[in-house]
Amino acid sequence: MDELDGLRQNRIARLQQKQEEEQQLAKQIQQLEDMVRPAMSKDALVRFGNLKAGHPEKAIKALVAMAQLVGKGRSIDDALLREILVRLEPPQREIKIRRV
Repeated sequence: MDELDGLRQNRIARLQQKQEEEQQLAKQIQQLEDMVRPAMSKDALVRFGNLKAGHPEKAIKALVAMAQLVGKGRSIDDALLREILVRLEPPQREIKIRRV
């Protein structure tokens, strides 16, 4: 029984640590959003909200890029947000179809 209890305690400790890390990350993301939102235009806010709902990973990357621009004193409009998203997207390979 001691070994089983030890394993349970170990598992619980790992889960709690993981949960704390996720909470810390969510807090950092929220701080970035709070910093960037006032500098965003209404259209950019709508686009960012849609992005956040559909592609949360891309939204975080875009948020980091926007935070860097806001730190330099720039405001974020819809065109700039679209440009950021295009730059974050990896280049697509050209598809060639050959008929045999």
